[in-house]
Amino acid sequence: MNAISEPVDAFGDFIDIHYADQELLRLEKRVAKLKEEGEWGELAFAYSILSDLCRTKAALLLEEDNIDMDKVNDWKMKAEQYKKLKKDALLKLDTEELERGVRTDEESLFAESETKIKKERKIEDIFDDPGFLEF
Repeated sequence: MNAISEPVDAFGDFIDIHYADQELLRLEKRVAKLKEEGEWGELAFAYSILSDLCRTKAALLLEEDNIDMDKVNDWKMKAEQYKKLKKDALLKLDTEELERGVRTDEESLFAESETKIKKERKIEDIFDDPGFLEF
């Protein structure tokens, strides 16, 4: 905790650490599906979370009484690998956007405005969405 942390922040951090192993497994499974579907933005985000979780695991191991530096270094290496994979996914995302063409503001190529490109959705994803029936 730091000076601006609230109790809920500490609780959230505790939950993240407590369930880190399950989250690692869940995200590693999700990564395979995202790769298959070519969802490079979401894949980069998943890799970012995986990298953070691995760094957290390394930090926790450093706080133990009997520090196993081999395990600490393994987690640090995993974190760096996920960080590199995140960069690769972002590069693929950029490449894909360049190939398809990026819509820009008519006034200037450098204007900062929200694009109106919508994510392509499959009908199965729509029906699987629990909020779909709320329409």
